[in-house]
Amino acid sequence: MNSFRELRKERKLTQIELSKLLGIDQTTVSKWELGKALPDTATLIKLADFFDVSTDYLLSRSNFYYPDKLIQSMQTVAPMGDSSYSSEEREIILKYRTLPEKLKKMVRDNLEVYSESNELLPKKDKKV
Repeated sequence: MNSFRELRKERKLTQIELSKLLGIDQTTVSKWELGKALPDTATLIKLADFFDVSTDYLLSRSNFYYPDKLIQSMQTVAPMGDSSYSSEEREIILKYRTLPEKLKKMVRDNLEVYSESNELLPKKDKKV
């Protein structure tokens, strides 16, 4: 997985557009995406701020965009004493929050399809 390419494409930017935003050469962006080079510290921080991800995510040291925010979000979704969500539901929410926007949309679309099909079932056959 190349986080630089993935994030750039998620924002619908070309290598040239990203390089202009950062004030660097397009070939530098290409080298990052090919794994031939890494950005310097200052540029890495700019990229993390621009894409709203952690530097660890950019360096492929984490699968989560922002691990600290993920932990906080879990407590926001269902604080430890709150039993309104099952552990399975909390896990699904946490996994959803780590997905790129394109995949989140696919999950929402599928959820909509399955929700509609569930409404068509007779009450005794409905899935919970």
